[in-house]
Amino acid sequence: MGITKTWVIGGTGVISGAVFAQLPGAERIASSNRYSTGIALAEKFMPAATKIACLATGLNFPDAITGGVLAAKNNSGVILVQGNLAVPNQVVLDFMSAQGIETIQLFGGTSVISARMETWLNQWLLEN
Repeated sequence: MGITKTWVIGGTGVISGAVFAQLPGAERIASSNRYSTGIALAEKFMPAATKIACLATGLNFPDAITGGVLAAKNNSGVILVQGNLAVPNQVVLDFMSAQGIETIQLFGGTSVISARMETWLNQWLLEN
């Protein structure tokens, strides 16, 4: 197939070193947890000019997969949050601040991203 570059997403607990070694031009993108790994992906692939953050729960996958199409259309990506909390993980907040995010789109209802987090994010946007 002529594949010369492979991105492996996740640490060795997700994709073993043995599998990694078999892939052409493999580069691993991973961090300490799924939220930090998501930010590492955003830092690698999200265009610097992007001002839209698309957030989906990191505890389940359907919203992130289907929302990825809209995120790509908006020249953005999907950032994972622990939606049952009131505030996103610090690594997510740091990335959104550094990126200068102006718009946040939430994927999924309040059963996956709490109303408390939605309220907090709206306030964060007003202050930033």
